[in-house]
Amino acid sequence: LRIGESYKKIIDARPDVFNLNIETVPGLYRQVRPGSRYFASVELLKNVKKINKKLFTKSGLMVGLGETDEEVSEAMMRLRSAGVDMITLGQYLQPGDRHLQVDRFPEPSAFAKWDREAREIGFSAVASGPLVRSSYRAGLLWEEAKGGEPVVTRESTGSAVSFLKISQIGQTQTI
Repeated sequence: LRIGESYKKIIDARPDVFNLNIETVPGLYRQVRPGSRYFASVELLKNVKKINKKLFTKSGLMVGLGETDEEVSEAMMRLRSAGVDMITLGQYLQPGDRHLQVDRFPEPSAFAKWDREAREIGFSAVASGPLVRSSYRAGLLWEEAKGGEPVVTRESTGSAVSFLKISQIGQTQTI
């Protein structure tokens, strides 16, 4: 997508969601995504929203690569400031010996904290948990972004964690 304005072809195709995962925080970007540029990726997402305000935009972050909790928060703020609607946060898992090693495994409570924070700063849909992947329950995440029930309050949510209470759907336990 770095070639000129080729991303506009995707916008012209009228997808339901335009997704570009930034994957990590600025300080680790060159190491995690060689050849990519963090701020260019964020700017691209911002431009998508400028061209079509109604097009849902989504991005994802992996944690466990050496970032701090504060850096995760800052990355979420940057994405939200760029107009990104939906976000996924999941644990990085090293796919093989030639890949970056896992730096940490945050507790599920950390993912619940990021869920709360993401919702408080205005993301319309959030999936946050140790086993959440970028495409995690993508259709349900899109429905949540359109005002539907939060993914995390649905039956069989898998590994997504949240501060939300099921009381939204008639029960009273914390997820």
